[in-house]
Amino acid sequence: RRSSAAIVYCCLEGRGSTFVEGRRLDWGANDVWVVPSWSWHSHANAGKQIAVVYSVSLAPALSKLGLLIEERRLADGSIERLQRKDN
Repeated sequence: RRSSAAIVYCCLEGRGSTFVEGRRLDWGANDVWVVPSWSWHSHANAGKQIAVVYSVSLAPALSKLGLLIEERRLADGSIERLQRKDN
């Protein structure tokens, strides 16, 4: 997945990895990391304990301004543009 909004993550408990543009970032409880805007990224849990990760981004503000773009890569490798609608 990638977005025009950068995302700040914080791991509250558990551990895992985030893959950003092919680079692996390992994290655990109390770690904070940022995924820059328009960077492909995914997350993976490590171990048997469920990881609890909190995120904050400017996506709602960008959406209101009509500037939010989000895409995801499908299993066949194609890219799907996601549409967000504000209420």
